[in-house]
Amino acid sequence: MEKSNSPSGLLNLGPYDAANDMDRAWTAYFVSLEGLISSGTDSETNSTLQAKVSGSRHAYAEVSLGLVYGMLTDVGKASQYLNYLMMVTRDGYALCTKEVTRLVQEHFPEFHDPVRLQILWLTDHFLQLDATETEGVITALIRQVAGGRGSLLSNMKLGKGLLEVLYKHIAWVKKRPMVLAHAVYSGLRLLLDAAAVPQGASGSPAAAAFRQQGCILVTQLLSECHVECLVIGRDLVRQLYDTSKAWIPSTVINNPSLH
Repeated sequence: MEKSNSPSGLLNLGPYDAANDMDRAWTAYFVSLEGLISSGTDSETNSTLQAKVSGSRHAYAEVSLGLVYGMLTDVGKASQYLNYLMMVTRDGYALCTKEVTRLVQEHFPEFHDPVRLQILWLTDHFLQLDATETEGVITALIRQVAGGRGSLLSNMKLGKGLLEVLYKHIAWVKKRPMVLAHAVYSGLRLLLDAAAVPQGASGSPAAAAFRQQGCILVTQLLSECHVECLVIGRDLVRQLYDTSKAWIPSTVINNPSLH
């Protein structure tokens, strides 16, 4: 088993952790990419990248994933890298969303904290760009955050950020029943976690902020899309029961249209 010899920009690996093939490949793509975009005007860089991605499918993947790596690891240049990706994409961002979904599914617990936040930033922009297969990224993020991967406080911050993205694109969510159901169920589950944070504890401000954002999204989806929420089944009833006293307004729980 090969060990990691250098710090990873994506993953929080120790010196004795096994090297990760995906991380190593994306890092190499980005290093190669930096040589192409480190100098020149935007027009010159665009021409250089277009020539590169025209070479082969592998070259297209190298440039695309190298830019994704840059967006996730360099906050200051993330917007610039996104602009480059917009110029060279040829598949509606399908390659990027597919690989980001895999990255989240396989390595989310190992992400550096800034990378977790940048994943939310990138997901927001995927939605703005109407990128292909963004549903996979959203579903993977919901499962990871709601699955308790990390500390309670960390999950509150990430959960709030994810729910903000979903609320910002709520019209998109309403058109995708499975994403909607995942959002409602996981939102209720995270609200229950937030209820476990005592008032005055170090994490109570984060829990309060999450409570506000979570209630806004969950109550609106339950009120406007209650038929779609019924696919959750008995788990919806159980989650509503467990969270109603602490977080969910009684006007929602007692609304006959939701029963």
